Amino acid sequence: MNKISILGLSAFMAMGFASCDGYEEPNPKPQTNEQESIVKPDEVTFSNTIASTDVVDLAAYNNEEKNITVATVAGVLPEGYEFETKAEFSVNGADWFAVPTTVVPVEAAEAAEAAPVYNVTINPDEFDGIYCQDVTRDPAKVKVDMRYKLYTRTGGMVGLIRTTEGAEYRTASFDLKPMGPGHVIEEKYYLVKKGAPMSEAVELTRDLSAGDNVYDNPVFSGVLEIAGDIEWAVIPESTFAAGSLSEAPYAVWGVDAENVEAASGALVPALEGAPYVWGKFSGKAAYKVTVNMYEKTYAFEMALANIYCIGSHCKNNPKNATIMGTVDYSSYWAYVNLGNAFRFISQPTSKPDMQWGKPDEGEAGTMELGKGVAFNPEKQGFSFVEANIVKLTYKTTFVESIGLIGDATPGGWDEDTDLTQTSNPYIWEGEITLAATGEFKFRANDGWDVNLGCEKGSATPLGNLIPGGDNIPTLGAGTYNVRLDLSTIPMTAVFTAK
Repeated sequence: MNKISILGLSAFMAMGFASCDGYEEPNPKPQTNEQESIVKPDEVTFSNTIASTDVVDLAAYNNEEKNITVATVAGVLPEGYEFETKAEFSVNGADWFAVPTTVVPVEAAEAAEAAPVYNVTINPDEFDGIYCQDVTRDPAKVKVDMRYKLYTRTGGMVGLIRTTEGAEYRTASFDLKPMGPGHVIEEKYYLVKKGAPMSEAVELTRDLSAGDNVYDNPVFSGVLEIAGDIEWAVIPESTFAAGSLSEAPYAVWGVDAENVEAASGALVPALEGAPYVWGKFSGKAAYKVTVNMYEKTYAFEMALANIYCIGSHCKNNPKNATIMGTVDYSSYWAYVNLGNAFRFISQPTSKPDMQWGKPDEGEAGTMELGKGVAFNPEKQGFSFVEANIVKLTYKTTFVESIGLIGDATPGGWDEDTDLTQTSNPYIWEGEITLAATGEFKFRANDGWDVNLGCEKGSATPLGNLIPGGDNIPTLGAGTYNVRLDLSTIPMTAVFTAK
């Protein structure tokens, strides 16, 4: 929106906020001299212009290209002085967050008071950006408390004008309606194919470990098998429950008419007078479909159940390549007893569909699709190997030790109980005494960079160990022989009571 010109100064103008895309505070933060102003409290009037029953609709202000006038200040200033305000808001009595303000002089013809009058204003874009960043992106109406400090400034000198009661802050409260994405985000979404019955729609799910609020965690994904050409669209749970597609606003999400065949792009909803457009995609494999219903985007990516690490550790024999697991079809991992060279392939065959190797140019830790050039590890031996086929990055971590840690173990969460590597580098064994209550995990090198927990919701947690997984519940009080097998995907552990 157009910025309203100002004569008053704001200590926040350098912060450069953007609505819901994040913002950065200056570093270091500006320092404020809290000395008293030469202007006394009874020489100024500070009035809230928004009542406690008012609703500040940020989208409405933004659409009208208007700043929000939250208060007025009236008073006569000495020559060379200006008014300045600083504002903070809080939701439901929680933390306070600074929001930029400007002080705008009111035209003399508009002022009924004898003293000059100034409006204290807030840009709705900036307010919404801070609210999204620090509180939530949920557009539900909330009650906010505001507090303001009033200053005079001349050159670099800032003076605080207290209230007539001697307090630093002037306060107000009102209802706030954040901008939000412009549409309701539902709890579930589905991908539908043109001409297919609704029963064949593919449910797209959220990773709830990233948060329950659908506005703060608006990413849905699912995997589908594609054998040829399809036309597709995305529908919310309400449309799926209705059993048929509709031209009602936001009932179906398609694509930009000029981007119909793209593997990624913007989702475009059906709107009044503007029907949705089917997307087109062609492939012969499993694909992961990801939609962000706040940002209104989609992406199709190859969904490889596994990739493989091949190299000198398996004498470059694809049949003996190390299988690598994944939970998101982008980041893959495995423990590998590395030799002097390795690379990644999509199938354990001599002619894989895809392979990743060292690029001709690029930063350390990067890889290139289609390259058969091997990487050379910094250190040969038993290592945790990671490869991200979306970001085209890889990492190796040499494993010097593996232990158990947690409040169910003798060392608690502070000290590992180490296992011993056997003649088979993938098998680690030891003895552990577990408590009757508590949890534990496996980790490498006495640190958290490489750790193993159980797959979320697994009925057999020791049979489904994955990197960064959940804590493992204790097996009960007693002493156990432990055998950890890192050669399989998922990895497994066996505890045998003594």
